[in-house]
Amino acid sequence: MAITVYGAGAIGGVTGAALVLAMPLTERLLAMIEDLESGRRRMSWTNLDELVAAFRATR
Repeated sequence: MAITVYGAGAIGGVTGAALVLAMPLTERLLAMIEDLESGRRRMSWTNLDELVAAFRATR
């Protein structure tokens, strides 16, 4: 899944262009927050460890 960012200024000569950026860590963080809010996941330091591991996998 990619996140769509709508620019307010000119991007590549196109005003108000929509950029589709792959942001896997942000997507993972948002999913984790949704899981926390819905009760599917508990608050824990292991959540942060999971994000760090995902970051390291992208390097």
